[in-house]
Order: sequence, then structure tokens, then C-alpha cells
Amino acid sequence: MIFQSSLPRVSIPNTDIATFCFEKGKKEHNSSSKRSSFAIVDGPSEKQFNISELEKKSEEFASGLTHQLNLQPDDVVAFFSPNTIFYPIVSLGTIMAGNIITLANPTYTSRELAHQLKDSNSKVLVTQSHLLSVAEEAILLSKLNIPASHIILVDTFTNPNSKYTHIEQLYSFLPFKRLSITTEKEADDRTAVLFYSSGTTGTSKGVILTHKNILTCAVICTSFLYSDGQFQTEKYPNCYIAVLPHYHVYGFVMNMIIGVSTATGIVVVPSFEIGSFLKMIEKYRVTYAHIVPPIVLSILNYSQAHKFDLSSLRILLTGAAPIGKDVLSKFKKNYSDKIVIQAYGMTETSPTVTIASISQQNNGSSGILLSNTEAKVIDENGNMLKYNQTGELCFRGTNVMKGYLNNIEATESSIDRDGFMHTGDVGYVDSTGNYHIVDRIKELIKYKGYQVAPAELESLLFLHSDVSDSAVIGVYDKKQATELPKAFITLVPSAENLPQDQIEIKLNDIKKWVDAQVAPHKKLRGGIQVLSVIPKTASGKILRKDLRNFEAASQKLKGLSNKL
Repeated sequence: MIFQSSLPRVSIPNTDIATFCFEKGKKEHNSSSKRSSFAIVDGPSEKQFNISELEKKSEEFASGLTHQLNLQPDDVVAFFSPNTIFYPIVSLGTIMAGNIITLANPTYTSRELAHQLKDSNSKVLVTQSHLLSVAEEAILLSKLNIPASHIILVDTFTNPNSKYTHIEQLYSFLPFKRLSITTEKEADDRTAVLFYSSGTTGTSKGVILTHKNILTCAVICTSFLYSDGQFQTEKYPNCYIAVLPHYHVYGFVMNMIIGVSTATGIVVVPSFEIGSFLKMIEKYRVTYAHIVPPIVLSILNYSQAHKFDLSSLRILLTGAAPIGKDVLSKFKKNYSDKIVIQAYGMTETSPTVTIASISQQNNGSSGILLSNTEAKVIDENGNMLKYNQTGELCFRGTNVMKGYLNNIEATESSIDRDGFMHTGDVGYVDSTGNYHIVDRIKELIKYKGYQVAPAELESLLFLHSDVSDSAVIGVYDKKQATELPKAFITLVPSAENLPQDQIEIKLNDIKKWVDAQVAPHKKLRGGIQVLSVIPKTASGKILRKDLRNFEAASQKLKGLSNKL
């Protein structure tokens, strides 16, 4: 069966992203009784812009691209930077000029950045001074002609000694032809942003999102947030904390685009550090935090968290990876005045397709299907399933990407003939219409024919007092001809420096504790190994491929040792 949203359909405007953001944002700001004094502020330095300044500087940046750099329509500007108050100016200014923005992970190596630059055929690179060595090497590796004049810096403050142009030196006051979309066809077809998937299964792919794709997500999410009462604050103006990276579609759309268009103040945090994160919430009276599961764990594990005044913080919306009921329950026990809800989506769906309502907090689901969106759940043979039947989740709507850049084969294997995006995620729809994410199809462990979801075991491991973080993968056992669940964990600080024999005792205790609470096929038969850190992407997804490679290398070394 095809599942329909229970929410009313909403109208998606046929316009461009920049026009939408500034027209809606200024209207909301002027009509609000509790308005933020800033549209965006750099948390550490307090440098800030209001929404009129944001629009003006975006226009000046667009004019600079046109007149100083001579960019042509649909030329690509690459943005290689951590979060900054210049993020909306560069992104929306690029779009205003009729160009395309591609957003790059600031932790990329030169090789990884070179791939994105070449694949997107970027003409301009916007970055920060501390990333210049990587950026310069990437340009050489890509063999693209990006001259020094086309490398723009967005350091919070201008460095007069730099040989490169700072964004504030690029601003132009000359008139330019601002992009104006007025037809449904152009809104549907015109590329706005090129995001690059995390590449956990190979080289990252460019995800083509159009103006209609991104505005669909912004409108259906905003409509739900207002109707559900998530934007209602009694004491403080609505305020987001932008700790999630804006190069990722979650941070870009849910924080920046929705933040600007709803006149919600955005506090920019360049990188995550738990103490600084809590300090910014206290200082700027943040009301709403978009987060990922590792941040929930960090708050719970931080012994000094109680020293911060977090009374303004009302809602924490978590996405990007599943979070278990047990973790949610523990958080709610410690922070009973906070509302924790889950959302679900992916880069290819712009991103969000489901959000939990306030009334559904802590129920472990990712909420209900948003307006204008359809879904289906299918089995391994492509047959459609019904309520409470687990299979692959697929979604259809104007939020589904245009396709993968330069990769028709990948596009056709992901979007079926009926227009449904196949997510690769295993889940089900319960009888009340709530969506539950079980795990990634490729991450399910198969023990003697039984399926084991790593996320379930990870959620359970977190509840153990000696475990700080965890990741579970399947390791193949030749003797039994099957995969065995194996856990990698990090220990809490009090247990990290214990003698090895005591650590081994703890690991044995942890294994017994887990095995006693799960079905036989879910037992940690592959064992438990301690790591200093669990490898994850910037959006909080566990890099299981790295763990599998690590395990394979370890087994190879063990085999060589046995031969010696």
C-alpha cells in the first residue's frame, strides 16, 4: 500500500530560495511580538547581522560574483568552510546571482575536496585561512583553472596580510541581474545546491537539489512546526543554535533556510565542544536545538552540564541517525523540562520527510509523514507492505532530488519508475501512522539467517555505566559460516586508565550484561573491543565501513602472527 500524509497539503511557491527566505523572513520579523535582535550571530565573537543586513550583503556578494569574477549563469561556487555568519551570505548570494552553490565538508582531505571540485566543475572556491593548504592542494589535484582571484576568504575578521580576497573586499554595489523564478517548470528544474553524500559506500556523489526541492522541505517543515506548537515560546524569542554543519543538508535547510525565513535568530557555533555548546545556549537564550544522537550522549556524559542555565531551551530535534528509546528515557529523566523529538530524512529528500510531534516525544519513533509526501514500505522483492511490516522505506514528493550529478546509473537505481526514492533504510509504519527506523539495509547483521539491527545493541550498550559510546558491526566467522555481532566501545573517563586486566574484566561483565537482555541471535558473539573514539561523520552517522576495514586489517595481522 502507498501511505499518505495525514496532514493537509500546503502550497509550495514557484520562486527562488533567496527571494523566499528574505521576503518571508522580513515579514515574520516585522510582525513578531518577540523578535530576535539578530538574524545570525557568531557565538564566540558576537559579530552579528540582522535580516536586512543579510539581504544587502547577499546582494553585494552576488554583484561581486557577477562583476568582479565574471561568473555566468549556473556556474558553480564551492563553499569549503565550517559554520560561519557568512554562510547565508555566500549561499543565498550565489543563488541570487543565478549560480549554483556546492557545499564541502571542512574536514575533507585535499583528495576528497578535489573530487568534489572536479565533479561539480567549480569556478570559485570560498574558504577560510586555516583551510588554505588543503584548498590549494585540492585545486592542483583537480586540474581545474581556479585562479587566486577566485579564492575568497570568509574568516570572521579580515586579515590585511592575506594575498587572497576577503568576502568584504569582494562586495560590489553595481547593479546585477538577480535570479527571479516565476514558473513551476523553472522551480522544478533549476539546480540550486549540490550536496555531496557522505560516501560511506564509496566515492561521494553529488546530489542535485532544485529550488522546488529545498522550498518543499522548508515549507512543509515550517507548516508542521507552527501547527504543532514547536515555535511557541512564552518568554524568549525563537532562537536556534547552529552546531550542525551547514555543509550538510540537515544544518543547511533545517537551521539556516528555515531560520532565516522564519526570522529565528541563529547562533553560529563553528565546531562542537560540549562546554562551549552549553555556554552558547545559556548566553543567547537558545530555545530550539537541532542536534544528532552523539550530542545527546555528550550532554548526558558531561559531568559539568548541571552548572549551565539551560532554562530557555525548550526543544531538541534529533535526526541523521536513529536514537533508542532507552537513551531518550534517560535524557528525559535528567532533563524533564525538555522536549526531545526525532525527525527522519536524507540528503536526497531535501532532507526531512517525517517529524515527531510534541505529543510523541520519547516514543522512539521518527514521527509522522509530512504534508505533500507519500511513502511505501517494500520487501526484498519489491512487494509493498502494510502497517507494522518491516521493509525498505521509500518516499515520493517534490522534495525528492533531481538526481545524482554525472551519474545516471546511480539515479535510476535509487529513484524507481513511480518516482519513489529508495532510502536503503529499514523501517515500518505503525498503526497510528508513526514511522520507525530500524537500521540501514547494508548494516543489518545476519547471524545464521536471523537479522540483527546494530542500532538496537548500541542503544542497549549506552545504558551500561562503563560505556560512553558504541558501534556494532558484523564480523564473519568462517567456522560457523555466518556473521557475528561485535561491539566497539569507548569507556567512560573513570574506566579509561584502568590496568588492562581490569579492563578485560569489565568487558566480560559488559558482554554478559548485554547477552542476558537480548535474544540468542543478538548476543555479542564477536566480542567487545575498546577504542579511543568511535569513527563518525560530521552529522553523527557511525562510519561502519571504517570499523569493518579496521577489523579486517586486525584479522589479517592476527593470521600473519599465527604463521610466524
